Amino acid sequence: MSDKPLVSFVIPIYKTESFLENCVDSVLKQSYGNIEIILVDDGSPDSCPEICDRLASEHENISAFHKPNGGLSDARNYGLRKAQGDFVCFIDSDDYWDEDDALENLVSIADREGSDIVCYGLKKARAADGSIASERLYELDGVEGMSTPELFTKMVKESKVNISACLKMINRKFLVDNDLFFKVGIKTEDLEWAIRLFALEPKISMYSHSVYVYRIGREGSITSTKDYKHLKDFCNIIDSSIKVIEAAGEEMRPALMSYLMYQTVILVALTGKVKLSSGQKKEINGFLKDVCKRYLKGNTMDRKARLAAKLYSLFGYSVMQLVLSAYLNHRGR
Repeated sequence: MSDKPLVSFVIPIYKTESFLENCVDSVLKQSYGNIEIILVDDGSPDSCPEICDRLASEHENISAFHKPNGGLSDARNYGLRKAQGDFVCFIDSDDYWDEDDALENLVSIADREGSDIVCYGLKKARAADGSIASERLYELDGVEGMSTPELFTKMVKESKVNISACLKMINRKFLVDNDLFFKVGIKTEDLEWAIRLFALEPKISMYSHSVYVYRIGREGSITSTKDYKHLKDFCNIIDSSIKVIEAAGEEMRPALMSYLMYQTVILVALTGKVKLSSGQKKEINGFLKDVCKRYLKGNTMDRKARLAAKLYSLFGYSVMQLVLSAYLNHRGR
């Protein structure tokens, strides 16, 4: 048995037969060898179940599990409960890892700094041809010796927070002991999970490389559509997250609330451009108006939230929404 920490890769799988083997191969290529790969077939109707079983038969460190379809959160939770590693990495099965020495470097950082979480960056690749569309690093200077509240505050101020579970190597015991499983049946599940995660003040480290490659523009991707359920779930997450933040440590609250206001601003913009019935629009906007009135002005560490708060203060909610929605259209979101 290796004396190196074991890292568990949890890969939820649903209708990704064209990408699954590439995803798994990118993990198997890692120079760090003490890994297990947990394939969770979430009732996929294509050839993914057969691919999972074949990969498990070919590699002793791969396990394949099959379950009825329950969604991404349910599949992640299933995999996390099966995991045995000291650390866990989540990967969506249509994405992959870059840099063959990435995991070795992440484990080294965690060992050296006693990290609960090591965050890393991502590249966005076009699904059609695999070309890289953009890259975002989550590097920060001058963070040595900072406490978690100090570091998270700096992350918010410099727009270096990413809520995605796929951009973190996380101590498995920290997740399980704190019941940090994903809420099932909602969209935008990573936001709800990340607020609970960061509110516990984990020891955070940063790796300034874009390890994760996220495919954009894939037909059938669950992140490609926005509808009333998406917006309603988003509202419920904001509401529950406010309660989590109000119960968090005093030093963490300002940065957490400022980050949540940044997410609220995104929802304000989305609500202005998603097709809704008049009743649905009234419901969502009514909730958001109340949140902005109570929390936006005083929680503007994030630059975009600060700009939105200025618009809100000068022109009111409706004009702020109009401008923000136009900005999203300009960005193609």
